[in-house]
Amino acid sequence: MSTAANNEAAQDLALASAIFDRVATDLSLICDRELVVESVTCERKEAKTPAAKKIHISFKLELRAPNAVLNGSLILPLPDSIALASYLMMMPDDAVKSNRNLTTLDRTMKDAMVEIGNLIGGATDAVMREQSGGTVAARSGGCQGIRPGQNPAFPYTAGAPLVCAKAKARLHTLSTFEMVLQLPPVPMPEAT
Repeated sequence: MSTAANNEAAQDLALASAIFDRVATDLSLICDRELVVESVTCERKEAKTPAAKKIHISFKLELRAPNAVLNGSLILPLPDSIALASYLMMMPDDAVKSNRNLTTLDRTMKDAMVEIGNLIGGATDAVMREQSGGTVAARSGGCQGIRPGQNPAFPYTAGAPLVCAKAKARLHTLSTFEMVLQLPPVPMPEAT
């Protein structure tokens, strides 16, 4: 691997790790339950990464860079997305454990899920602005459920590179789950 490719891979991993850490920190504060990122891997792909073997929620992200609007998403399993939304609504642990089995969401749960998406967008924005020297901003683009094997719905040109980062995470006392971050490569200013 060339020095340029090594630098690119290191920058991708650093950015993805910073986003995962900031998302975990912000959601931990708001939901009053610890969200821990245990490990992060990152690679560039030329296709979206579909949801794994169960239903997921895709929290869509919109990035505004100079002369471009770029799109991506953070994907979480449905039960863990429901747990975050339930904790956001200040539900006790026993109610959260019960809610994790939901397959149909009522209006209140959907609204809480949208708010989780806004928090993810805000955390991503803070990292992007810091890493880019203020030239790149981010915001939530909403959220959607995705079936197993389905790709998240965000604008994407087939074959274009995507940074695909995966993190093992754990919310409070619940089991470990995988978060998948997909973003187009974002040009960042050179460090001086």
